[in-house]
Amino acid sequence: TNQFMSEAMQDVNIPKNAFFSSNMPYELDKVRVHESNEKRFKRIHELFSNTRKLDGTLLIKALCDHDVDDKPSGNTVCRHFPLFHTTASAILFPKRKRAYFLIGSPCKNKFHKYTF
Repeated sequence: TNQFMSEAMQDVNIPKNAFFSSNMPYELDKVRVHESNEKRFKRIHELFSNTRKLDGTLLIKALCDHDVDDKPSGNTVCRHFPLFHTTASAILFPKRKRAYFLIGSPCKNKFHKYTF
């Protein structure tokens, strides 16, 4: 969700209390930089809270998610906002030597499977 989770990377992460600068488009006025990241991260946790094992189908479904009300926005996992939107997605299974990629919004495009 466009933020580092590893403790080792926190020194280079944008501070949690940072706001977009005043020279950004008006839609971002008074918006925290990580606001959308945090909402999307929370939603991912909600989707997987009762899941013991993740598989490709569940991951694809999560990447296509438009929240409980199914209304796409800049704060949904699959982002739809004039300034920011999902442009590509990847799911990697290194041990299985398999990956799934798509260009565009996951809700509107098909993942392509690659094996290595």
